[in-house]
Amino acid sequence: MGQLDNIEFVVILTKYKDKWVFCWHKKRESFENPGGHVEKGETPIQAAKRELYEETGITDCEIIPLWDYEQPCLEKDWDKITAIVADATYDITDEEELSDYKRRIGQKEDGK
Repeated sequence: MGQLDNIEFVVILTKYKDKWVFCWHKKRESFENPGGHVEKGETPIQAAKRELYEETGITDCEIIPLWDYEQPCLEKDWDKITAIVADATYDITDEEELSDYKRRIGQKEDGK
């Protein structure tokens, strides 16, 4: 990591209790990895933590940078990307949030 300067976007490959976490993107109608743009003054790690919280509610996780890559982006000027792994230890206790979270990680209501 660190081969590209001025990282503009982070993609966060997130695991919670050995399951991958995806977020529903309403506009594209698809499940996607959490992620988003790096704000001015932020590092990619700070952006990853912020985006992970905003999109999933996860606040406690281990962040592991993986690699940087470039990919043309037609919608915005975000073509320098960092991929990051987050191992979440966050526990959701509110039943409504837990039900929503299980849907996002692909777990059925019965826990399987």
